[in-house]
Amino acid sequence: MDQIKEELRVEQLPSKSNNSIWKPDQSLMPIVVSETRSNFIDPKVVHQKYYNSFNYSKLPQEYKKMNLSLGVTSARSGEGKTHIAANLATSFAVGYKKKTVLVDLNIKNPSIHKIFDIDPNPGLTHTLKNREIQLTQSMHDQLYLLPIGDVNDYSLGLSDILAIRDLICTLEEQFDFIVVDMSPILPITEFPVLFANEVDGLITVVDSKTTKQSDMKEIFRHINEDQITGFVFNRMEPQS
Repeated sequence: MDQIKEELRVEQLPSKSNNSIWKPDQSLMPIVVSETRSNFIDPKVVHQKYYNSFNYSKLPQEYKKMNLSLGVTSARSGEGKTHIAANLATSFAVGYKKKTVLVDLNIKNPSIHKIFDIDPNPGLTHTLKNREIQLTQSMHDQLYLLPIGDVNDYSLGLSDILAIRDLICTLEEQFDFIVVDMSPILPITEFPVLFANEVDGLITVVDSKTTKQSDMKEIFRHINEDQITGFVFNRMEPQS
């Protein structure tokens, strides 16, 4: 972590005196970090009883030695993927002191800005248009946020693939973990399959009460099994 800090060149932006910019020599995009931090996390969504469930030590050894980007998705909406993404990112940052950024890539139903009570703008859409990453730090020192931005009449297109790729590469230079809250896989017409290829793996959330076996079979018609890093079973009944 100290090595990462030494590589940063922190400057004051002349037009935004309350912001700082991280721009390592090899960075593909400048990263602007607002000095105005979030001081709120919705306790109904992010709570110790949830993020304490993730055990980083169980990851394969090869994943512990690299900066890792994970997309969090589910078969259909309402299965808790945003809940899992927010708690997974918090777990990495708080429980394991890993420098983590949580990215909102759920164009249809963005929620990260609501959970952390931050302005959604500028966010991901600003990055895609202007090739500049503007982050907000959460109340936890190691957790940063990239909300959705302005999604009015915005849809992801082929022209955004390179920007997404450069976004992930840039963040991997500065963070141990990048957690991307994605849209559900079904209906497939609304899932950014090509963008899912830009992360190292997908975490698929399975709602123990609502996810259908037929839906799980359906997603593998569109997503290669090798892309799935793991599954998280949500709303499991406690065992007696």
